[in-house]
Amino acid sequence: MSIPPQAADPNLGQRWVAFLLIAVAGLVLIFGGIADHQFLRTWDDVSGIKDNARIHALSWESLHWMFSTMQGGNWKPLTWFSLSLDATIWGVHPLPFKVHNILLHLGSSTLVVFLLRDLMKLGALRTGIDRDAWSLQRNWWAFAGGLLFLFHPQHVESVVWISERKDVLFAFFYLAAVVFYLRWVFTQRSLWRNLSLLAGVLSMLSKPMAMSLPIALVLIDIYRSGATGFSSLSRVVLESIHRHLTLILFAALVGVIIIGANWGNQSGVAQDLVFRTQNAGFAILWYLYGFFLPFDLSTYYPFPPWIRDRAWYAWAPLLSVGAMLGVCIYLWNKGRRAFPLLAAYSLLAIFPVLGIVKVPLLTYADRFVYIPFVTLYLLIPVFVQLLHRHLGGDKGRFAFLVLSGVVGIVFVFESRSHVDWWASDRSLWERVAERNPGDSVLAHSHLAVFEMGAGRTEQAKAQFQTALKADPESLGALFLYSVLLIDEGELDRARMLVGRMLEYGADDSEGMYLAARLLLRLGDVEHAFAVVERALESRPTHSNLLSLRMRLGGYRPGDKKDVNSG
Repeated sequence: MSIPPQAADPNLGQRWVAFLLIAVAGLVLIFGGIADHQFLRTWDDVSGIKDNARIHALSWESLHWMFSTMQGGNWKPLTWFSLSLDATIWGVHPLPFKVHNILLHLGSSTLVVFLLRDLMKLGALRTGIDRDAWSLQRNWWAFAGGLLFLFHPQHVESVVWISERKDVLFAFFYLAAVVFYLRWVFTQRSLWRNLSLLAGVLSMLSKPMAMSLPIALVLIDIYRSGATGFSSLSRVVLESIHRHLTLILFAALVGVIIIGANWGNQSGVAQDLVFRTQNAGFAILWYLYGFFLPFDLSTYYPFPPWIRDRAWYAWAPLLSVGAMLGVCIYLWNKGRRAFPLLAAYSLLAIFPVLGIVKVPLLTYADRFVYIPFVTLYLLIPVFVQLLHRHLGGDKGRFAFLVLSGVVGIVFVFESRSHVDWWASDRSLWERVAERNPGDSVLAHSHLAVFEMGAGRTEQAKAQFQTALKADPESLGALFLYSVLLIDEGELDRARMLVGRMLEYGADDSEGMYLAARLLLRLGDVEHAFAVVERALESRPTHSNLLSLRMRLGGYRPGDKKDVNSG
């Protein structure tokens, strides 16, 4: 695709200066208080970074570990390398890690400006907009879109949480890959195509979620081709797959690594397909709500009670998503291809984290939409056109700039309050307990763990008791409270809690596994052996149970074998 010469924007340099000044000022306001932030013990920072000696200094041994280890189902060697580079240069302190995340976020926001401009350049070529006028007009709103991306409260979690380095790192290379590919589309220079491939590989080495990148590139090819019929679409798709075959094969390799490492992993919440489907429908609507009205966000979201209780209206969110897809099909049939393709990308990109295959312990997370919802910023030019149509050119532009300024200021102050939640384990989980008073068992359990780590045993006991008042059958809280009581020598109380676990978790293999571990710590090897054997009857492939069974080794009832040393 060759692009005719376009009028140069005489104010482009000034716009970039303004963008950077506003961006830096906003980031200082949002993240200015992070100097006092701590590593989070309950959310991977301590175990993955502070206490992880493998990343404290770069070496051949540590590089081998980075490429051969998994964490939370993620293969992310480049993320480990990035964290190790920070630790090697600056030492193991929270501030440099967070500053690095902020700089990556700023880089991604800058790439969003290029992305919006270039995607709309494709649209301008296909809709007959005067190219000289569009060359001048498409800059100012693209800068506004980049700033809104930078300041959006939904992105705070990805930036301020140190362990989410994988999110901002993969996003930076992901966006770079798309921008480089669009440059190749416009110039046909092989340099841009090679840079796109390199950035795509680096993105997948940062976080497996980048495996959606080939889908994005194929959809771009479909849009720019203008193909309509099935045969022409099939030809375009096959040509696009051939063009991106190297990246597709690398994505397949990453997928094989992930599946192989997690084969047999039973972690997650056991739920049937109906529950998972209803939950996925709600997740999509919740993410959309959080994008347009980001004022009730949190660091953790429990399952909605009406989905857990199987209310009839639990299907409403999924039906709403279905209605949106129906609109997309209608627009596609009318020849309006842009919106359906953008919607298809967002849905495909976010699908792996919707919990349809397996519901995770974490229901929804704002970090999941960091990249999939970039497409929503393309609604900005639609809004601009509406203002232009009703108010005229200069008035419409002025109205948009005023509205963008107001929204940006609101986003900055809302994001600042979100940053404060991530200062410590206490502030993080106090926010969760405040937002979800009726479902706060997890929050109080984590607050108890925080108190245990600080050596405040009595405060930890009080938090566990609060958690069990909220949910007396919480196997996680019963397990952790029992561990604390055993360490404190209160064995009778611990045995009572283990008995409750065996009662409430009789049909829960994960609960049986935790109960068996506690029985081992109490020295009741025979009872632990019986619990493991009974649990394996229903879940013979449960990895944790099998591991515990191996620790028991050749134990037989009546033996006095000590297995706690393992």
